[in-house]
Amino acid sequence: MGISKRLFGEMSLPGLDIGAHSIKLVQLKRKGNEITVAKLGQMETPYNAFDGGKITNPEAVAQRIKLLIKKLRIKEKRVFLSLSDQNVITRSIVMPKMTAKELKEAMRWEAEKYITLPIQDAVVDYVKLQDIQSENKEEMKILLVASARNVVNSYIEVLESIKLFPVAIDIEAFSLLRVIRHIEGSSMSEGYDDKIFLLLDLGADSSNLIVIENGQFAFSRNIAIGGNNFTQSIMEREKVSREEAESLKGTPGFLGLGGVQELVDDLLREIRRSIDYYLLYKDNNSHKNIDELWVTGGGIRQNGLLSFLGHDLKLEPKIINLFHKIGLDKRYILSEMNEYVPFINIAGGAALRGWY
Repeated sequence: MGISKRLFGEMSLPGLDIGAHSIKLVQLKRKGNEITVAKLGQMETPYNAFDGGKITNPEAVAQRIKLLIKKLRIKEKRVFLSLSDQNVITRSIVMPKMTAKELKEAMRWEAEKYITLPIQDAVVDYVKLQDIQSENKEEMKILLVASARNVVNSYIEVLESIKLFPVAIDIEAFSLLRVIRHIEGSSMSEGYDDKIFLLLDLGADSSNLIVIENGQFAFSRNIAIGGNNFTQSIMEREKVSREEAESLKGTPGFLGLGGVQELVDDLLREIRRSIDYYLLYKDNNSHKNIDELWVTGGGIRQNGLLSFLGHDLKLEPKIINLFHKIGLDKRYILSEMNEYVPFINIAGGAALRGWY
């Protein structure tokens, strides 16, 4: 997963997260063991620029990214791009232990068994998660990752049109896990050996649910309920404009607004179904509960939603905060940057890629 630290020197490559609601960009700076945010910014994504995870208005999105880069005075043309899990198929599979060369050849054939897309229409990659020793057999767990080629190309074409080059394309789950590993430090390896925790990214178009077990990616699922669904429901039921609906999402009466509780119930039902499925079918089913709940995304600002989710799931939500262990350049004031906390974790995790 890592790329040689010598390649990047003191500054990371910028991490770029192109979301349906906003475009986020983070560049980090490292001095010794200390990492700080050197450059940070976000801009609203042009309305209706996405359809089903694919960028459908590339010119508008490209110009918005260009403006953000100009505003932040970023000269670097190489970036780490994070791709939403909405656009990604992941499968965890177990295979006999083999060399890297043998694995590369085997995955060409294995991929067709697990991917619903025609293989010629997909971009496929994989990563070895861990070695497994069981019943005198040596095996390894592999994460297979795939996305529709036209979706990936829609992102790459946007970047190339403004002369940016994606050195690597991350999946959201890995970007977020990288942030948590940095926040938790050594305790991630020492204290999570037998723990399962849930990452929930409450995004604009959808919500992504990610399960981490023993400090490693284990399972993910995209849930087609996001902030835009709440906005649309409030607009229709309360007869208000989009701007008014967005404003109402932050008020104490949010859960009582038209259609909101039904959507929350649907979201919870899908979260519980996903948890039940994972706990039932995971490799070692001796562990029967989720230990921690981590949350991120703009949806966490919807008034009362986190408390309701936490109460129903019987877990205290922990907000993923990039600034918890990563400082800020002197040009930034922490109190003013707190508004970015729900949004910039994925971009920040992508920027950490060169160092983790």
